[in-house]
Amino acid sequence: AASAPAARPAGGRVAITPVARKLAEDNGLDVNTLTGTGPGGRITREDVEAALAAGPAAPAPAAPAAPAPADEVLRRVPYAGMRQAIGRNMHKSWSEIPRVTLHTTVKADALLELRKSINARLEPMDKVSVTDLLIKLIGRAVAAQPGINALFDGREITVMKHVNLGVAVALDDGLVVPVIRRVEEKSLQAVSRELKDLADRAKRGGLKLDEMSGGTLTVSNLGGSGAVDHFSPIINPPQAAIIGVGRARQAVVAENGEPAVATVLSLSVTHDHRVLDGAPVAAFMAALNTLIEDPLPGIV
Repeated sequence: AASAPAARPAGGRVAITPVARKLAEDNGLDVNTLTGTGPGGRITREDVEAALAAGPAAPAPAAPAAPAPADEVLRRVPYAGMRQAIGRNMHKSWSEIPRVTLHTTVKADALLELRKSINARLEPMDKVSVTDLLIKLIGRAVAAQPGINALFDGREITVMKHVNLGVAVALDDGLVVPVIRRVEEKSLQAVSRELKDLADRAKRGGLKLDEMSGGTLTVSNLGGSGAVDHFSPIINPPQAAIIGVGRARQAVVAENGEPAVATVLSLSVTHDHRVLDGAPVAAFMAALNTLIEDPLPGIV
């Protein structure tokens, strides 16, 4: 920004060379904002050129908004700690990544029936969730389109061999993303036990740093809210994609040209367009849809 001008008498004439004045006028520069470095504080051509190179001065910050009356406030939450870290990371992702989100809806009756069948044989503490099933199926679907399981550091795209799936876990004051490693190699029961343990320790603040790092892909399931169909999850850099899962709900669908009622599940995939184009992401979603509609081969 241009230097502050030296103090001048009110209404005093600005000391400036003719060449400098012409250059300032041609570029719309107010000579009263300049400080001269010539003899007696005279503004020279070099002073004008330096001001033009520096660019316009930053505008003064806006005055802070007046605080809300105390009797109108439910609570005040400092923007610090986890909330600040989440905000910083999400702002960086949103600002820097050219993202695209694809949405689809898939019939989930077979998935829910499989879950019901599995849980009928298990103790309450061992029962599997829809998220457990989806984690396994996502691990299988990546095999059909491995490019989605990639990291990007701005210089190189690294397609990873194993699916280390981050699973967003909501907390009272934010969220964390513990990572289940090598999902494609684990049984459904192993995935379920590990996710239960990670989610429980996350809510008690007991996760280790290495349990929240090293993810290659992330899934965020808002289906439990019962209110969200589609949403656009924000990518967790350096990962290239994130999968969003909405609620399962009944809907009228076409079957053999006739209307029928089915349970449908909404899926969204946000991807970094520097790494992935729409076609391979759509192919991944098609593979995942097929596994959800016929889940048993992807689970066993």
